[in-house]
Amino acid sequence: MRINTKKVVVGMPPPIYQALKGLAEERKQTVSAYVRWLIWKHIEEKDVTVSVFQKGRQ
Repeated sequence: MRINTKKVVVGMPPPIYQALKGLAEERKQTVSAYVRWLIWKHIEEKDVTVSVFQKGRQ
């Protein structure tokens, strides 16, 4: 199953990137995976309901 996705490009100063890289390495993740995890964590903390998977045909 393929999930429809959108891409986001984020620019940041090198010190912030290095900090994220260090945090990602602690979790054995890439920076991209870590940023996705942070976004999901934030959405969860804000108690926002997000439907990622489309409902199948009835």
